[in-house]
Amino acid sequence: MEIIDRARKYLSKMDRSVSGSGGDQACFAAALAMVKGFDLPESVALDLLRCEFNPKCAPPWSERELLHKVRQASKAPSESGYLLGKNRQRVTEKEWKRVRSETRAVEPEKLKKDQAIDEEALRKLVVREVVDEDFFLARSPVDVAALEGPAEFLGALYEEGEKVLCFTTERSQGDFGFEVKKDDGFPGKAWRLGARPGVKAALGELPRTGRLGVWFLCNPVDGKWKPNGGLDSHGKPMLSRRSAPNVTSWRFLLLESDEVEASVWMNVVAQLPLPISAIYTSGGRSVHALVRLDARTQDELRQCGEWIGPVLAKLGGDWKALSSVRLTRLPMCFREGKMRKVMGDGGGYERFPEPKLQRLLWLDPDPGCEPILTMPKMMDTKRD
Repeated sequence: MEIIDRARKYLSKMDRSVSGSGGDQACFAAALAMVKGFDLPESVALDLLRCEFNPKCAPPWSERELLHKVRQASKAPSESGYLLGKNRQRVTEKEWKRVRSETRAVEPEKLKKDQAIDEEALRKLVVREVVDEDFFLARSPVDVAALEGPAEFLGALYEEGEKVLCFTTERSQGDFGFEVKKDDGFPGKAWRLGARPGVKAALGELPRTGRLGVWFLCNPVDGKWKPNGGLDSHGKPMLSRRSAPNVTSWRFLLLESDEVEASVWMNVVAQLPLPISAIYTSGGRSVHALVRLDARTQDELRQCGEWIGPVLAKLGGDWKALSSVRLTRLPMCFREGKMRKVMGDGGGYERFPEPKLQRLLWLDPDPGCEPILTMPKMMDTKRD
């Protein structure tokens, strides 16, 4: 059916939903396009979202969550059929059932197979020399022990006048802002930000601890509220401080892994021929690496991610983290607890006995592509 084919193609070109990077708005925008734009029945829209849109989301949405988005979109005041053009013929549920068997996106089993970790390749990468936190500390071009806090870390990575969003609530629009100012002896100035447009920011300090930790947006932004391309439940443009229209420089991509042991992942990171600016822990089981690519456009940065992603996935990396608007842990801050993945009895929030440091291991503001494994020690390091 022509309308269904057009709807599929439209979904394929829409931004995928990524948790912590405007994922909720992206999913609603997709639902709105199906329900209102192509004037599809809710059951048809739900099937298309499940098969065509959901497999590329990070993480995928549950059936219940997708249905909620579809029903939200149905109540939106947007004009029905605004994407149909001259063809205003509406698809019925009866017609959809006849072609439903033809609607197949990439099956989850194939996705899983394509992104499966290559265990043999990982075994070959694990070198005899111990690659641990002290390994990176000893080779870091910048003595991270000499840094006094996260402001100095951000001041080293970003340019004069650039602004960085910081978070203590992952799904917020940014709880704190930081502007690099290197001419007064300090790395920059920090503000506590208002949660919505019109609320004035207050001069303050960057957070040093958070209930689930502290994050920052990997690329600098303009600090303004701007439409992100989505519509809310009333059909009005959604405003954001952390979406692509806010980004002022397409500089970094994030590498991380939750699939392999940290010791194995550190072996992988040490051997990558990539310009790595920073390496730090999450205060949990992950180790993050910030790669400096200095792309000219978002598309260019995305293409870099598409080139790195398949290789990264085979080595245990999270290809879904390769986003230009990805949140990553802010080093030299503390994480007070975590959310258990399995909810129910004993689930929910778990506070650590002691806050865990998001530890900075490596800092190089102007990195080359030489693998860290080949670099000599800069200093001896011993943890207390």
